[in-house]
Amino acid sequence: MPPTARRGHRGPGPAQLARTLETREKVLRAAIEIIAERGLDEATGRRIAQRSGVSWGGIQHQFGDKAAILDAVLDRVLVDFRARIARFSPRATSVEGRIRAFVDATWDLMRDSTYQAFREVMRAARTRRGGPGARALRSVAAALESMRDQLFPELSERRRALLNLVLFATLSGMAEQARYGVVAPRLVRKQLEVLRTTLASIVREG
Repeated sequence: MPPTARRGHRGPGPAQLARTLETREKVLRAAIEIIAERGLDEATGRRIAQRSGVSWGGIQHQFGDKAAILDAVLDRVLVDFRARIARFSPRATSVEGRIRAFVDATWDLMRDSTYQAFREVMRAARTRRGGPGARALRSVAAALESMRDQLFPELSERRRALLNLVLFATLSGMAEQARYGVVAPRLVRKQLEVLRTTLASIVREG
């Protein structure tokens, strides 16, 4: 039997799998950073290759094309998002304490570069009805609703919806401010304080 012959096909070994995972991680992290910093249109194959240190040929070998990279970005965002939500374990029992926990946890998520990239990809995927963007949005909404319901089980469905509306309208605007300009920390603290007061009123009236 020739030296190169094989008795059967074997999959990649542990070392090769580790290199593959490392390469994919570099590419995904680079794509997320570029999308969050500069927008989806600026996340070209050339820029992702430069930022990740992986050649475009290597990226194509791992992912195929840019659309596949974006789908992988959505998957990564959801994994990170659900992991953060799973670690959320509020101990506060007062309305103010629960509001603070809810606002602070959500703000930490929404100002992160991973979530910023998610928003950019979602904007592009908005027209793809039933595609990965729609599924990702439902998954994120379900995770946040689970956190909200854990904190405010006494609220009616109508009040919970209002809570979400005010929370996301405010924090989305703040996230855009943080992305496109420098906002003084004291103003951010003031915005969060006003938001907590508003949400506490909604809970008490519910």
